[in-house]
Amino acid sequence: IPVWFAVTAPPGALLFGLLGALAWLRRVGIRPRALVRNTPLRFDGLLAACVLLPVLAVSLLGSTLYNGWRQMYFLYAPFCLLAVAGLHAAATALAPCRPWVYGLAGLGLGATAAAMIGWHPHQYDYFNFLTPRATPEGLATQYTRDYWEIALREAVDELRRRYPGPLRVSASSNPPLRKTLALLPAAARSRIAVDAAYADFHIQLTPGANRHAVYAPSFTRRVYNSVLYDVAALNLAWADAATAAPYRAHYRAATAQPPVARARFDVYLDARAVTYVQEPCRLADTQPRFFLHVTPVDPRRLPPPARAAGFANLDFAFYRRGVRLEEACLATVPLPAYPIRRISTGQRAHNRTRLWHADVPLPLSPAAQQRYRAAYAALAASAPAVRAAFDVYVTAEAATYVKTPCQAADTDPKFVLHVFPVRADHLPADRRAHGFANLDFQFDWQGAHFDGTCLAQAPLPAYPIQRLRVGQFRAGEPLWQEEVLFAR
Repeated sequence: IPVWFAVTAPPGALLFGLLGALAWLRRVGIRPRALVRNTPLRFDGLLAACVLLPVLAVSLLGSTLYNGWRQMYFLYAPFCLLAVAGLHAAATALAPCRPWVYGLAGLGLGATAAAMIGWHPHQYDYFNFLTPRATPEGLATQYTRDYWEIALREAVDELRRRYPGPLRVSASSNPPLRKTLALLPAAARSRIAVDAAYADFHIQLTPGANRHAVYAPSFTRRVYNSVLYDVAALNLAWADAATAAPYRAHYRAATAQPPVARARFDVYLDARAVTYVQEPCRLADTQPRFFLHVTPVDPRRLPPPARAAGFANLDFAFYRRGVRLEEACLATVPLPAYPIRRISTGQRAHNRTRLWHADVPLPLSPAAQQRYRAAYAALAASAPAVRAAFDVYVTAEAATYVKTPCQAADTDPKFVLHVFPVRADHLPADRRAHGFANLDFQFDWQGAHFDGTCLAQAPLPAYPIQRLRVGQFRAGEPLWQEEVLFAR
């Protein structure tokens, strides 16, 4: 709340509000008894309490607040009265310079009014000079903006102006778009349809980055050097030549190489993006949601919430990533910058049934292959702790599963790794009832195929371990399972 208040209140109000609070503290500090007898002094103290106490209450109690500080707007009225008291105190203390004090207050009001007029009709999106504007998306990545999606009206009006005739439109949230269309005159409303599946244009509100990331939208509205909304042409028959050219160039470059997978959509892969192409294009095939799971070579490159799954989830809807070029449908998704071991992609129906699916393993880099060969050579001199479908070698740092010769089918079942500590309090609270840490993993997360050998290495916790349970299972049923006791 203090941060939101500081970046959205007009600078003049902030300055004189703080002066009002300081002036009140000074008067109380000099003459504490005046707080009992002096009604104006008590009133200013009441104003300060009306601002401070609610802030302390929601902070100390951990109250849930949504989208900025709109649930605390009532703080602004007493703060403005406190600012008036601050202006009065400054004018009284600096009597010879009183015109300058009033001039400063007028300048603050004028600057705020100028900002409101300049950003009309988006004056509700007001932020003062304290907000981060060093990067183009400083606001969009740190602050909630246009929560009620009021900018849809301007985006729709601009679409009507640029493209006469019937329009099919989608938005980042379609119910507000329907409400926006209800505000239009009947004649204008009759030629615009909300159609997420077959839209010609998509309106993306307050995007942290451009919708496609590799392409520019048809037109964009910026406020405070930050994108408030952008509008992309999904059907390039509606787009101007400059907007369409990068898509067509990317289509030619992607399809110059054979696809890595053929299905309803052909899948093309390069170092920076996954590209989906269907030609001729059947619009019905673009409606099911696409899934795209990217497994990195090093799982530590994933953000903490994704590490348990072992992959980055880049699922998307076609209208957010795709366009239609004459007879072809094209969708492009930028890939993360880290080295990738495998991508799994396809489409799902609403009931989560896979309509098509493709797994694309990427070859290990020479450096990664060398690391796995070195790990295998280091283990070969010792005896495994377990001999089973996979030999398991155990050190203080890791459990290593090895099979040679090995086929890809051997690594499909999930691997079991249960760690039983010497002391139960080493486990997270939610695992103490189970008695072990569950470090089960898929081979793709932590393993590699090389020279006919499969090797997967799972790091072990640093605390003292009593025993390990290792194995593999499929559909909840163990295929093999062994235990390893640690020497005390």
